[in-house]
Formats: sequence, C-alpha cells, structure tokens
Amino acid sequence: MCTESAALSNRYPEGFRPEALTGAAPGPLLAHRSRRRFSDRPVTEADLTSLFVTAQSAPTSSNLQLWTVIHATDPALRTRLRALCGGQQMLTAAPVLLVWVADPSRDAVIARQHGGTGATAGLLETTLTAVVDVTIAAQTLFAAAELHGMAGCYIGGARNHPEELATELSLPRGAFAVFAMALGWPDSGDTAAVRPRLPLRSVVHSNTYRPIQPEEVAAFDAATTGYYRTHGRADHQSWIRQITDRLTDPATMHGREQLVQELRDLGVGLG
Repeated sequence: MCTESAALSNRYPEGFRPEALTGAAPGPLLAHRSRRRFSDRPVTEADLTSLFVTAQSAPTSSNLQLWTVIHATDPALRTRLRALCGGQQMLTAAPVLLVWVADPSRDAVIARQHGGTGATAGLLETTLTAVVDVTIAAQTLFAAAELHGMAGCYIGGARNHPEELATELSLPRGAFAVFAMALGWPDSGDTAAVRPRLPLRSVVHSNTYRPIQPEEVAAFDAATTGYYRTHGRADHQSWIRQITDRLTDPATMHGREQLVQELRDLGVGLG
C-alpha cells in the first residue's frame, strides 16, 4: 500500500515538493500509477455499471455527449485488438478492456433525422470537442475506479491502426478510437511505482506562459534516472532522450505519424 505521504515523496523528489503542500493532504489520487497486471478477482456488472454512470456524469460540451465506449468481452476480438494496439498482454489478460471513441456520428444522425444537415460534424472543432468529451469521461471513470480500489492503464496503441480498429468494432463513419483502457483489481505482486513529475513551477504558470528553464529540465532528468535505477530499470533511457526521440523519429509513433490521412479516410472531421 502506497501512503499519500510516500506517494507525494515519489511524485515530487527532493527539491521538487511544492512548499504550499506542507501539512496538507493532497488526496489518494496522488498515488496513481499505471497498472498492467491484475488479480483474478472479477469485476462485476454492478462495478462496471457504477463506473459507466460516473463517466456519464462527467462534464460534456453543450450536453452533446460526443463519445461512445465499447466494452470488449469477446476473447477472439480481444486477441485481434491486441495485435492492432501494440501487442501488450493486458489487452487480453485484463478483466476489463474498454475502447473509448470520439463519436460525433450519433448526434449527426439525430440532427439529420430532425431537419438538420449534420454539416458541422465535419469541422475540426466538433472533432476536438468529441476528443475532449471522451477524455474527460474516461478519466472520470478511471479516477472513480482507482478510488474504488481498482487499477488500470491507458492504451494509446488504439491509434496505431485506426482504420482496422474501426472495422473490428464496426464504428460508424466519422467516429474513431482515441485510446483503450485496461481495468481490474490490482495484482498484489505488481511492482508499479509512482513516477516523478515535473515541478509545479514548470507546468503551472501565473498569468502568462513561462518557458521551462534548463536547470529544471536537468533536475527532472536526474530525478527520473534515479527512479529507473531504484526500480531496476537502470538501462532505461533518460527522460530527455525519451522525449527527444519521440519528437524527432516518426518510427517511435508506431504508425500514428499517418494519423491525419487515416482519420480523413474514416470520415473524421478535420476541416
């Protein structure tokens, strides 16, 4: 069990901890970490229903509710999804696999059935609204699951092959998977740990944007190197190397560098 105090120390290493938090209780979500291994304890229909209604209680722009979530329960489907989404074992092993879909298509159909055209479903603003909507709903569910004692991991690999994934899930034209999510009760032997984050001053600015300072980057890179060493991953690349490679080499995107064209082929609004 990771206490809030231990989580705070891990999240903000020496010299990073926000001074204003002294004596404050930041809350249990501070201990979040991605979990890819799960126990055999089943996730009940009641558990899932509770999480789904929590997701639907999340904010949504103009009550448009431009999202859909697909609960993948068929083992054969899961095997195919695993091949399309990066091959991680949790895609077939997790008790629950959810695919979160940005979905303007449902509202567009309703609009056309009631005298409208659905034309603005093809605009980038609608697509962005759908992505924001589905992300807020997913994170609301994820946070509720963690507060309930469950754990999980987001899977960005759902964007590796968006057209094939859309075919597997019979998505309507104009809808696309933004990410998947593995959920379950955590395996007691899972060694996943709380990862450090940038100091607050690097991401929370007052009134105007303040570029990150070289000394902040160097200090955080050293902190993450220490984290990897402590958790038996001394050969892992540094944070600086990781982001440099990701924002330089298209091969690190595993096919997602072609995302714009594939989304256009799916009829997703980018105009």
